[in-house]
Amino acid sequence: MSPAAMSAVCEEITDIAGDYVLTQPGTQFWRDAFIGAKFAEAQGYSLIRLCANDRPDIDVGRDGVWEELEITEADDPDRKRSKEYEDRRGLNESTFSDPEGAWLTRRRAMPTALRRCVAKKMALPYSPDCALLIYLNLSTYGCWEAEILQDIQTECQPALRHFSQVWVLWNGSVVPVIKS
Repeated sequence: MSPAAMSAVCEEITDIAGDYVLTQPGTQFWRDAFIGAKFAEAQGYSLIRLCANDRPDIDVGRDGVWEELEITEADDPDRKRSKEYEDRRGLNESTFSDPEGAWLTRRRAMPTALRRCVAKKMALPYSPDCALLIYLNLSTYGCWEAEILQDIQTECQPALRHFSQVWVLWNGSVVPVIKS
């Protein structure tokens, strides 16, 4: 299916089932599908499909060529996603509070979160043709962008020894990790 169609299916499921598809164990494939679709759209792939095996998570394709893509999420290890969504339920954006101090806490957590994702994925067996996509799910609302982009390059370098390519999806943009 097209990346736009995959995104639409994910949004429709979220509309029907609510936060459940984002917060409950056993529903990781929906996040993978959504993250993969955003990546595929941004990178100009025409097709995306979920994989039936444990690894990789998705295949992306264009011009008759399919590429394997493993997806992981770099986030606060202490995050309680279901509690967070439960606390927000019924609030609108104008009543949601995200103090600036929390931005700095997330900024400081980024290198460790990226390093942990890379180490976890490098410990598993993958095809040498498999690429890695890390969804950096920590927002600083555009602050410290240059430093964060440098952290992405520094902390994700080791993954290039294990994966054919490495990208980080952060703040809606795909950041390629460049071999140094």
